[in-house]
Amino acid sequence: MNKIMIVTDSCSDIRNDDIARYDVEVIPMNVTFGDENYQEGINISVEEFYKKLTASRVFPKTSQPSPELFENVFLRAKEEQREVLVLCISSGLSGTIQSANLAASLAEYEDHIHIVDTINCLTGLRLLIKEACKLRDEGKSVDEIINVLEDIKHRIRYFSICNTLEYFHKGGRLSFTKLIIGSLVGLKPFIDLDSNGKIRQFGQALGMNRSLKAAQEYIKKNERDEAYGVTYGFTATEDNMMRLFEKTKDLLNVEEIDYAEIGAASGSHIGPDASCVCYVAKEPRK
Repeated sequence: MNKIMIVTDSCSDIRNDDIARYDVEVIPMNVTFGDENYQEGINISVEEFYKKLTASRVFPKTSQPSPELFENVFLRAKEEQREVLVLCISSGLSGTIQSANLAASLAEYEDHIHIVDTINCLTGLRLLIKEACKLRDEGKSVDEIINVLEDIKHRIRYFSICNTLEYFHKGGRLSFTKLIIGSLVGLKPFIDLDSNGKIRQFGQALGMNRSLKAAQEYIKKNERDEAYGVTYGFTATEDNMMRLFEKTKDLLNVEEIDYAEIGAASGSHIGPDASCVCYVAKEPRK
């Protein structure tokens, strides 16, 4: 048993096969379709979520886990006398970190529970989890792990290509007129996170080929720190992600793809067939 328990939420895109591999605890986010309530990864899989997303007329909502879910994990760590490192979705996107803080108080184990605002999500949060697990397995202390994470969390870069504008419209971020015009010309928005860990649109292109060229230019301008990994992501289908991988792997100096399917919290807003590449750059994001 590891002396350090690493806890995250399902926004980290750490799936069932990864949980055992990395030895982490994953707290599920809540997903709601009208009157139907689910816990991501518990009673609705990512695959089932995207089937419902495309078939349902109801736009889904996601919400933070309850403090009780965190408390149950913290109490187990307390009984086992383990240190706890909590790495959740950015506080700029969710109140999940508030649930974790409240749970730490309820468990009366605050001195041994270390909660980090990662200012990241999705594949970026996955990168942080993987690095934390590697450092833990190398025998590093909690403080040593946190020092590394505090450095690289500001340098994580995303290039996400949305394949459709439909879910921008359904989420209230795009007018119907702009939806129609953008869809007719094949407009693909680009998404990343700002320095405060909030999602923003930072560009767009007409069609997938131009979007892939934009991704290449972005990587050239924001050089990778090769001391850390690269992770790709997709929603519903892998085709566009694999195209993104083929066009960027040489620039990022990666041979094999590490990837994960993006979950409900972001998938509901960017829609199916989106693709993403995430890596640690040499300079902080702005």
